[in-house]
Amino acid sequence: MRSREEIPYEEVYRALNKARVDYVVCGGSAVVMFGFARLTIDLDLIVSLDEKNLEKLYDVLLKLGYKTRVPIKKNEFIRKETLARLAKEKNMKVMSFYDPKDAFKTVDVGVNLPNVSQILKRKKFIKAGRLKIPLIFMNDLIKMKAALARPKDIIDVENLKKIKQNEKKR
Repeated sequence: MRSREEIPYEEVYRALNKARVDYVVCGGSAVVMFGFARLTIDLDLIVSLDEKNLEKLYDVLLKLGYKTRVPIKKNEFIRKETLARLAKEKNMKVMSFYDPKDAFKTVDVGVNLPNVSQILKRKKFIKAGRLKIPLIFMNDLIKMKAALARPKDIIDVENLKKIKQNEKKR
């Protein structure tokens, strides 16, 4: 029996790609895509914070049925000033979109991250079937997870470094 969705969040990747949203997958999903098998439920994204890109992202996720955890209208979401204010006042690092039909399906969008344009320039693509998924550069992911320094991130960093070492040996 085949599952309804063979690639977790496949419909999100397809819709983002079709809308030409500038993004990369980061977080636990990226760790898994690099080859470390571990549980991850949400999808973490880094996106270009220009208005047109944020507008496309917002439209895509709403069209797929996702809703924002923090009530925010599109005209507010697409403004850097609004995101900067939320980051400062509420220490918000991500904007979460959730699927009301499936409480476990969450897309977290980084809105308060340094070096976004550089991270997006260094992205690589992986193929999953006929789908191309933009993935954060491994060194950027290692730096990001090391800075977070939560227990799961420290484990991820150790495993990403092992994967990197194994790739060098090939």
